[in-house]
Amino acid sequence: SEETKEAVTVETAKVLAKEPLESQKPETLETPKAVTEELIPEYPVRELDRDDFTGLFNFDGLMQIVTAALENKINFSVMLVVITSGVDSRAKRLLLSHKLAGAVKKALAQPVPVGRYSDKIIAFLNKATKFEARAMTAGIKDKILKMLIAENDSLNEVDIRVDVYAYPDDIRTIRDIETIAKTGNED
Repeated sequence: SEETKEAVTVETAKVLAKEPLESQKPETLETPKAVTEELIPEYPVRELDRDDFTGLFNFDGLMQIVTAALENKINFSVMLVVITSGVDSRAKRLLLSHKLAGAVKKALAQPVPVGRYSDKIIAFLNKATKFEARAMTAGIKDKILKMLIAENDSLNEVDIRVDVYAYPDDIRTIRDIETIAKTGNED
């Protein structure tokens, strides 16, 4: 019959291609959630989870997103952007962080949750390993600085640092992300 011929042809093709037949393949273990294509089901929508000044996620809103990723063992990375020089007061850093956040959102190729913690900007990169996150953020420092300077010439003295942290390499618990956000330093 035609079905038998088709089945034989497929089996023959597999043998010729040196692919193991289904019956010869070793049993595979279930793929852990950490490497699946799952997304965080939804991001926080409460007003309390947003910064009043910028409309960005505040630290609590970002921590809800990170907690959901950690609980579901979903790969993710965070990009931390810190103003390192060119701003002489904390108040000016806080005001500049609003413009910095806008530049970060524009500079990333895809829309991602972006939040502010004090004068630091944190972007949540869903499903991104450290390697993928570094590829996504390559050259982003220059893009952000160009946007800031284009908006205001007096910002040409400002410098920023962009760090990438990933689960499970750098982030294993919610405390890890809190430490990263508070210190802004890669240990």
